Amino acid sequence: MPPVRCVSVLVLTRKHNTEYNTGSNNNSMIKIHHLYRRVWVVRKSICGYEQKEEIERESIQTGIELNGIGD
Repeated sequence: MPPVRCVSVLVLTRKHNTEYNTGSNNNSMIKIHHLYRRVWVVRKSICGYEQKEEIERESIQTGIELNGIGD
């Protein structure tokens, strides 16, 4: 079986987030964290727990605080 590719799009704002999951049974899954006011967009091409770590690390590098992500 071919590996599954995951793509995440993270939109950061100062309000709490709503998460949308769109998946296909082919080879891709899209996770979008959509919040009221956009500050930064993070795109990653990894899956699972590593994805959470990369998002948190990116938030530190950009100086943007993540609220409610990874709960």
